[in-house]
Amino acid sequence: MKLRNLFIMGIVLTMSFSITGCDLKDDYIIKVNENTDEAPSGDKVDEIFESEKVSELMDKLKTTPSEMSSKLDEVDSDTQEMIDDLNDKMDELKDTIDNADIEGRSEEIVDKIDELNEKIDELKEKTEDTKDRVDNIESPINEEKASDSVDQLKSHMSNLENTINRLGE
Repeated sequence: MKLRNLFIMGIVLTMSFSITGCDLKDDYIIKVNENTDEAPSGDKVDEIFESEKVSELMDKLKTTPSEMSSKLDEVDSDTQEMIDDLNDKMDELKDTIDNADIEGRSEEIVDKIDELNEKIDELKEKTEDTKDRVDNIESPINEEKASDSVDQLKSHMSNLENTINRLGE
């Protein structure tokens, strides 16, 4: 009886797998694709290297560092000017305090301190503006176009290497 029940259970399982669409076969089929890339000619490669996109990319790569450097130098010079102004005002304040009669000139000292505080606030604003300008400098290189051009160039170089290898054989 037990053997018969196991046999029936096996048939029922097999039927349920076939009804639900499950195959008991191996579903892993390895597929090999052939390389169908065209082999570029020497003229095509020369044309790519002499194209406007590649020359524009090379020009941008050459000029961008110098532009960034000049903008950073501007920021540094603005910051240095602000620091120099602040130092001058602080020296003025020190001289004023050193030369002041504390009892008679207290209002003048308070006014100078207020004036210096205003100058410090202005310098802070200028510093923040300068930092914002540096943060807002956008790269003149369109990264998407540059990466597309580089990918195209790599693909063509790969095809050229394949062609050279085929010619060498």
